[in-house]
Amino acid sequence: MSYEREYTNKLVSAEKAVHCVKSGDKVDYGFLTVSRSLVTMLWQKGIRN
Repeated sequence: MSYEREYTNKLVSAEKAVHCVKSGDKVDYGFLTVSRSLVTMLWQKGIRN
């Protein structure tokens, strides 16, 4: 399997991604590479690092 296909297969929406994060988890989302909707959803869920 090519890395492009593997990468594409691992992509999920912000809605699905935020459900994987639990209270107390540390989220490192890089600099200028993160979806704004993901950050908003994390804040709404109460995950603030």
